[in-house]
Amino acid sequence: ESGEEAGFVVPVPLEGVPEYRDGRLLKLLIGNAERFLRYLLALLYEDSTGVDVRTAMRSIDIEQSDGDNPVNRINLAVLERLLGTMRRDPSRLLGLHPLVADLNDDKVLPEGFGELWEAIHSVTTEQAGRR
Repeated sequence: ESGEEAGFVVPVPLEGVPEYRDGRLLKLLIGNAERFLRYLLALLYEDSTGVDVRTAMRSIDIEQSDGDNPVNRINLAVLERLLGTMRRDPSRLLGLHPLVADLNDDKVLPEGFGELWEAIHSVTTEQAGRR
């Protein structure tokens, strides 16, 4: 016994899946504006400059003054990260567009975020066309 384990996967067709299943599941998982912003922030921090996502999330909570609304703290962090990512790696934002567009259609995004995203996406698409 070498202690090794083996596994396998059997692909099978999934029948009878409700229409828009993926969107519904995502909407249920995201749930509200604060959770969406935290999820987006984690996606934006993922694999960038060696920053650990948990550390980044903790620093957002710690750096803000007492009594500040947690959604406002996250909004600022997301905006900073969106603009930084737009400048450094616009392809990441282009890859997130389908997700954000779906959630916008499902009315999961925080108020006003859809308009902000469209503006950022427009500039990002324009920049990508110049490269």
